Amino acid sequence: MSADHAPAASARAGNRDALSLGTFAHDPQMPLSEMVAFYDVRHCVPPEPASPMVLRRPFIWSNSAVSLDGYLAFLEPGDEGPTGIVMRPTYPTMANVDYRMLQTGWAHSDAFIITGSILRDEPNAQIRVVFDDLIEYRQKVLGKPAQPYLVVLTRTGDIPATHPIFNPPDLPGHRDAKIIIATTTAGAAKLSLTTLSQQCNPPHTVLVAEADDGTSVDYARLFDRLYRDYHVRHLDIATGGIVIKELIQGKFLDEVRMTQAMQLAGRMASDGRARPHFFPAFDEHLFTAATAPHLRIDGVRVCGQRLLFLRMGVEYRH
Repeated sequence: MSADHAPAASARAGNRDALSLGTFAHDPQMPLSEMVAFYDVRHCVPPEPASPMVLRRPFIWSNSAVSLDGYLAFLEPGDEGPTGIVMRPTYPTMANVDYRMLQTGWAHSDAFIITGSILRDEPNAQIRVVFDDLIEYRQKVLGKPAQPYLVVLTRTGDIPATHPIFNPPDLPGHRDAKIIIATTTAGAAKLSLTTLSQQCNPPHTVLVAEADDGTSVDYARLFDRLYRDYHVRHLDIATGGIVIKELIQGKFLDEVRMTQAMQLAGRMASDGRARPHFFPAFDEHLFTAATAPHLRIDGVRVCGQRLLFLRMGVEYRH
């Protein structure tokens, strides 16, 4: 089956010149009305297949917080918990603003994807829609279940089987997340299924969607399964830069959502480790001036003097 498809319709496909500009309330709690209006997806529709043999997929967006030079985290020795650029003591109030905006994307989605490395790097993270107003919005306004599917992407099957995502609070709206582990045949064989089955919220399913050589997850096959078998029409990518780069190479990403933090990071942490980058293509040639994708700015919001929120449609030329 082919993975070729027509471009997805953007939130502003009817009028691409209708740029949405504005400011957000400088409030750590970020009013629900402002968040859901900016990240509205009612007009974001999945791409139409060119033929019945074409693999289907949802409308897909990424959501990242980056420094001005494109780095996702400082990754300093001793960092614990979320290490994102905005999750720092220098951003004591803005961190919650960005977190609520991230969660608003999840709240609008039918599923969101994280990676096994995120679970390993953030062993105590609560990765679900945690804000009750967003859970209520999903249920009462969008008519969706309390939680979207949480898809854990792991080529190797190396995930911590007792992570909090498998043990959410026993509260209405919080314990209801269905987890899908997307992996390879080899990765599925390495999963700690016995330990996982003993958790409060074991995986809903293990979905094998591998490339022909069996060494990686095939995105086209994964997205087709999510679309057809799980009725996922809006998919949020909450991963690091490697996955985002691969999705752009494969022309899967329809929209880039970015929180631009007004600070500089630099490539190296103090212990010499390379910091994670939004588009880590330092050692490979991907595009020329004629083939590089263009990003069309569809929405901009300024929050205080520290954060800039962007919605950008991806226009492929390769």
